[in-house]
Amino acid sequence: MSQYTLALGLAFNAHRGQFRNDGKTRYVKHPIAVSESLSDHPEHIQVIALLHDVVEDSDMTLDFLELYFGKDVRDAIDAISQRDGETYFDYIHRVALNPDAAIVKIADIAHNSLTSTPSMLKRYAKALDILKGKLGCTDRE
Repeated sequence: MSQYTLALGLAFNAHRGQFRNDGKTRYVKHPIAVSESLSDHPEHIQVIALLHDVVEDSDMTLDFLELYFGKDVRDAIDAISQRDGETYFDYIHRVALNPDAAIVKIADIAHNSLTSTPSMLKRYAKALDILKGKLGCTDRE
């Protein structure tokens, strides 16, 4: 079984019964969409995308993820998991320190932006500037 297939199964399990803010869309469609948007990246980036919310949204642990996907994937998921009491922009700055997590967070923001309010879009624009700046990107694509 590929790591992608395993991650997909874990994402379905971790997000079982969860819905997006609209209350209708199954939550698992979000990490799948984020992962699909990164289909031109290596498999481990797509795995991180599939699992980017599981630590925050389920009882899945970083240690469990490391057993199946290794330390690099674990560290990226740790970086992309917001901590209790952490401000949004402190979180974004921490994510930016891990290039794999930053790539996934940029794709996550792009997908979340499709259904966001104008105030959230402004916040996301600032977050993208921080993330892309750390990655050395000069444009907003």
